[in-house]
Amino acid sequence: MQASKILSLFGSTALAALVIHPWATPVHAGVAVTIGQNFTDHTSSQAFYANPSVGVNADYVVGLSQETFAVYNKSDGSQAQWMWVNDFWTSAGVPNNATGGGPRIVFDPTVQRWFAAQVLVPNMRLAVSDTADPTGTWHGVTLPDRPGSTSDYHFSTAFLGLDAQGVYVSSVVLPASGTFYVPTGTALWSLPKADLLSVPPIITNRTWFGQLFATNYGYSLDPAIALDGSTGGNVLATASAGLDPTTGNHETNNNLVSLGILNAGGPGAARLGATQTVLVPPYTTLLNNALQPDGSSNLTDWDAEMTAQVYRVGDVLFAAQGIAFGPRAAVRWYRLSAINHALLEFGTITDPSLDFYFPSIAANTNGTVVLAFNGSGSSSNAFVSCYAAVGQTLNGVTTFGNPLLLTNGLASYQNLDSGGYNNWGSYSTTCVDPTDPNVFWTINAYAAGPATWATQITQLLTSPSPQPSPQFSVANDGGNLLLSWPVTAVPFHLEWAPSVAGAGAWSRVTQTATTNGTTVSVTVPATNSSAFFRLQ
Repeated sequence: MQASKILSLFGSTALAALVIHPWATPVHAGVAVTIGQNFTDHTSSQAFYANPSVGVNADYVVGLSQETFAVYNKSDGSQAQWMWVNDFWTSAGVPNNATGGGPRIVFDPTVQRWFAAQVLVPNMRLAVSDTADPTGTWHGVTLPDRPGSTSDYHFSTAFLGLDAQGVYVSSVVLPASGTFYVPTGTALWSLPKADLLSVPPIITNRTWFGQLFATNYGYSLDPAIALDGSTGGNVLATASAGLDPTTGNHETNNNLVSLGILNAGGPGAARLGATQTVLVPPYTTLLNNALQPDGSSNLTDWDAEMTAQVYRVGDVLFAAQGIAFGPRAAVRWYRLSAINHALLEFGTITDPSLDFYFPSIAANTNGTVVLAFNGSGSSSNAFVSCYAAVGQTLNGVTTFGNPLLLTNGLASYQNLDSGGYNNWGSYSTTCVDPTDPNVFWTINAYAAGPATWATQITQLLTSPSPQPSPQFSVANDGGNLLLSWPVTAVPFHLEWAPSVAGAGAWSRVTQTATTNGTTVSVTVPATNSSAFFRLQ
């Protein structure tokens, strides 16, 4: 409904006509969340990380883990295809029976193709689907670049990002031997996306940046997923893992490292932009392993690196890491500018009796943000479970609801590897459904038995609840007009016009808006002429 009024301001001759335009987008005060499909992807008793990744398109949901590649019909969750992960790579033309690091999968709706990456010792592998159908033919390639011999270094988990111009792959570089399992740097590749859409994919124009050492580029460079047509080539990393690489002792850091990959689409080689240090609140690696009801504290909840993908929406980067928060493991999330690398916002998801670890994050253009993570504790039935927290960004402030239990663990997990480690993780994955931005999909592992883990795919249906249209207030401010409206209306922009005769008469108000936390205000000069204002 359109409402307008002419106000006489404290005896001033200035007139202000205030209009709530009927096209204004509703403001969202909160997010209603419903769990949609929720099914087990894979169950294993192997004593290694699950490393689950998920992707989705109009028809299918794909789960890719340390052991398996599985395709499900999105309509009902029925399985359309299943194979061992090594068989997937063999079918893509990259035969390999060696040990692999954590894999990643992403569907790019802008080109209707799937991309997958995994370290299969001793090299990085990349595969691209021929069509939007993940059950169809894939073509894989091996990236031959290495920082040294396999006796000196090896790659670990793959990271996979993309934007309108390029596809970006990275992996931490680990020493082949050493007292502490701390990377020496990150290997980073940039490939023109157009080349990878050829059948088979072309990789001759790739740029390999070599081993980028942690002292200069941060720990575990994580290229962002950008599905909005942007070309920033954004890469983000923690400045450290929260561990001293020499002593292995816990250390505190308060920096992230942000940079961009330039000229990713060619012609010529891609290049790295300048690294930017982003000051953030202090963080350290998790001080203790995650607790379980059996009283143990040997479940690996990793360090302070960003183990999940960075997500870009518009000009904002979304990222998450696990940190120590008092005696508990907690989830730290960030919103950063993709343009100038500035920290916009951060927060922590924590619980006094639960450890939260291995977070992943995704966001949509409506301001909805979803975090998914594991949680466990020492109390009865607080087995390793899958959780999510859903938030909404309004006026630059993101507020999350209480953690939502997605899948309950069934037992305390004890499954030691040959080195005596009770491995878990080492990441979860969350993504936005390309056919409905209010639908999110996540995959994570839970304890399915005393020595068994399983990966669970969950669909989250979000519905931001609308508020009534915001109402202006107007005051005389030293001869100027002070226009104010509730902070929940921040998604609107203030516009003005000398009349309402024509649709093209409206212009954005150029004065800067300010807020006191509850109200947004703009001061505009008062004149003797009529002016109409609206929120658009």
